[in-house]
Amino acid sequence: MSPSRTRQPRVRLNSPVEILATVPFLIGYHPSLSIVIIGMTDRRVTFAARDDLPADPEADPDQVGYLVDVLLRQRCNRALLVGYGGDDRVTPTMHALIDAFGDAAVEVDEALRADGRRYWSYVCPNPRCCSPGGNRYDTATSTAAAVWTLAGRVAHRDRDGYEAQIRPVTGAAREAMRHATARAHERLLELVAAGEDEDETAARLLNAGNLAIAAALDRQLRGTPPDGDEAAWLSVLLQSIAVRDIAWSLIRGSGSALEHHRALWQEVLHRAETELVPAPASLFAFAAWRCGDGGIARLALDRALAIDPHYRMAGMLHEAIVLGVPPSALDDFPGGTEPHPQVRTR
Repeated sequence: MSPSRTRQPRVRLNSPVEILATVPFLIGYHPSLSIVIIGMTDRRVTFAARDDLPADPEADPDQVGYLVDVLLRQRCNRALLVGYGGDDRVTPTMHALIDAFGDAAVEVDEALRADGRRYWSYVCPNPRCCSPGGNRYDTATSTAAAVWTLAGRVAHRDRDGYEAQIRPVTGAAREAMRHATARAHERLLELVAAGEDEDETAARLLNAGNLAIAAALDRQLRGTPPDGDEAAWLSVLLQSIAVRDIAWSLIRGSGSALEHHRALWQEVLHRAETELVPAPASLFAFAAWRCGDGGIARLALDRALAIDPHYRMAGMLHEAIVLGVPPSALDDFPGGTEPHPQVRTR
């Protein structure tokens, strides 16, 4: 399940085609074999989520209950449902969701099945507008698609393109990062060695972290991402939980105020050596989640936890996203989430 972006332009979802055109922009890509739920508070879209269709051609009661609970946790009172796939795969889950939302007093304004060429409605009984044989549609020419595109939102062609946002660099770029990271480790060792005692060493490390983060964010605001040496230095400094928490504490606000944080930590995540990934992955995930893109945030956290299953920031954020907790619930973080260990060096 992937909660989706909540910052959005004004779009009227008053037809099946406009709903189908909007879904890829809400979840970040054109889905397949999926159930998508758009939650609304009154008539305003406030939440969207995607989940895989069950492997079996029957509804999964646990999945249905989970999706209903997640939507209710967002305090939505209306919903739009879209299933992508064949009738035998989509219909059982769609009927179960419609019934479950009805029991929860959530109004289902529309429920559709789409196969890429035609759509069918589960709530419209009028064969004149909703033919039993399906209605042809083309989302590329819809008003909604144009509005989302003009607002700067991107809908990737498929999930593979969506996931490519957080994949590591390869080839010559990876080899260059290995050398840059080795230089960053040497620089860190020199910084640590210059401290006369533990307190001075900690102060020097925090100062270096503050300066590096502030400089990188300032450049990112001007549209300049970090180069290899800068990304390597940040990735090494972030191994200090105290330095990481400085970066975490700056990820505040909403909308465009967060985009430069997201872009910076995405670039560091791209370039970081494998063992250094959990910190930038978690920072990127937090920024993306606050931007409303819980799907890519969860994928970044999956990558972090695959490398370090005990990385607590990643584990906490992952659990919050899976449970459908709104990002505002973590406004008081960081602070006391885990002890600050001695800086780790190689």
